[in-house]
Amino acid sequence: MNEILQFIQHNIVNKTFLAVLIAITINNIWKNVDIKSFLQFIRYILIGFGVLSLINYCYSLFFETESEDNFLHFLNRASGPMKYNYLFMVISSVFSPILLLFINLGRKKYIILTVSFLIVSGVWFEKFVIITTSLYRGHMPASWSLYYNWKAIFILLIITAPLILLIFNITMDIIKRVKK
Repeated sequence: MNEILQFIQHNIVNKTFLAVLIAITINNIWKNVDIKSFLQFIRYILIGFGVLSLINYCYSLFFETESEDNFLHFLNRASGPMKYNYLFMVISSVFSPILLLFINLGRKKYIILTVSFLIVSGVWFEKFVIITTSLYRGHMPASWSLYYNWKAIFILLIITAPLILLIFNITMDIIKRVKK
């Protein structure tokens, strides 16, 4: 199950945000291009991914037998010092596609764009949560303090902040052009 979900993440879902952004841009430039069927197709892909993610999280929580402490690992991630990262990961990967089930919201192109961005960021946050929760505590009693690498966090912010601002500015420019 996990391999199928990883295949869908890497080959389909990670590209949906860019595909929806390009489709909306083309639709805004050339008004006669119809993208409704494409957006509905993407909508169903994102809903299916949300359902598969929910099934995968529940399966790995209750039925994986790799270790007897699997539930304790889940509780450590969900309620430990990294709980906000884990909460953002679950909300963006699992619960944001639920917005697309509502017919009025699922037909709006900017809602689909936002949900696809949240899902892609949730996929990347899942990788971040796995790596960070594996590294922030050591296995030796002398290293049981929290591990934060402020240089890596600063570099991550320097890299991602301009990209987020660029996407935000492009989106706001498109919204202003549509309102005119």
